[in-house]
Amino acid sequence: MLEIERKFLVHTPVRFDRFPIPYNRVQIEQAYLLPDVHGPGSRVRKRGQDGGNTYYQTFKIASGNMSVREEREERISALRYRDLMEERDPSRNVIRKERNCFLWKNQYFELDVFLEPKNLSGLTLLELELTEENSSIELPGWLGKVTDVTENPNYQNFNLAKVPGQ
Repeated sequence: MLEIERKFLVHTPVRFDRFPIPYNRVQIEQAYLLPDVHGPGSRVRKRGQDGGNTYYQTFKIASGNMSVREEREERISALRYRDLMEERDPSRNVIRKERNCFLWKNQYFELDVFLEPKNLSGLTLLELELTEENSSIELPGWLGKVTDVTENPNYQNFNLAKVPGQ
């Protein structure tokens, strides 16, 4: 499946007690796997909601354009997830974040607030998945100042997970 997304850095902390529209919150834990065993960019993810978890293994292939990638995702068992977590890339931290999903003007947004590692705590990124690379978008102005970081590799989760000094 082709993934086309735009990513924005949200500069002002989001006040969810004042969030103007309904949203759905999911807890995410993700880790990158050893690239020489599983391929570059391979990761596992646990998604928690309402006391239950689902687990996925994802393979991403870059296209040269950071906003467009090929993505293959497979649902896996909790046991397989635990096994794969033993094969984590030691040069990458485990990322934990809250994902807040909402619809705005017929667009589906994911607002990620990072919890761990500590150096990322509070980082807030807004993602929008598109059906076409040149689709027009309308960002929710009530989020305050945002900066398009789609083409900035420093804001890719893979790079955010990098252990400092590695």
